[in-house]
Amino acid sequence: MRFKTLAALWMKSIEGHVRNTTVKSYRFAIGNALRYLGEKKLGAITAESLDELEIGLREEKKSYRSVRLIFNAVRLALGYAKERGEISSNPAWHYAIRKENYEPDREKKPAAHADIEELLEAYPSGHPYRIPILLMCGAGLRRGEARGLTWDHVDLEKGKLYVIRQLIYRGKEDYEFAPLRSKSLIRDVVLSKQLREELTKWKGYQKANGVFQEEKDAFVCSYDDGKPSCDNRSMEE
Repeated sequence: MRFKTLAALWMKSIEGHVRNTTVKSYRFAIGNALRYLGEKKLGAITAESLDELEIGLREEKKSYRSVRLIFNAVRLALGYAKERGEISSNPAWHYAIRKENYEPDREKKPAAHADIEELLEAYPSGHPYRIPILLMCGAGLRRGEARGLTWDHVDLEKGKLYVIRQLIYRGKEDYEFAPLRSKSLIRDVVLSKQLREELTKWKGYQKANGVFQEEKDAFVCSYDDGKPSCDNRSMEE
């Protein structure tokens, strides 16, 4: 069996068992891996093959986050092959990606100067972390403001959103709305063309998947279950 066949089987096996946004992320990751591993037979994939994959991705100027996502998908796909008895061991299981090979100084830059395109590449359209990134890096919202933004405070027709409160987040089941630290922080934000289009598509996705019924208090940044996706993990990214 070749890797491209395995990849198709593995993608089909996870559909319906993980979030749709996770499926989209893995599809993006596998698509990148197929350029290097697609035609290889599973038994021919070795540590050297994975070295070639990583070197190729680095030459393409892929970010550390993207490479990590791609290798995670490869690792899971090969793990699936092992479960099926197609291979006896997973060559990607202990493969380590060295973060220092991916511009370590980038981590020291303030968030305001981060490479937004790099983050958006790692979290493609439909991923629950994409909208928080756009709101904070592209519209200047603070962490709690992005968390607390609900659809009744977004006017896509006028191309504006209204920052009037924040969300205090303690855990997945422990959060609450709270006033902003100062009344001077209450403001209208004009949406860029890109952000307006992204929010329109995201709102359509949420409606189609039954994430919310009414706009009031419906989180813009949410998982498919309606819970806020601006958790500590996404903010750390």
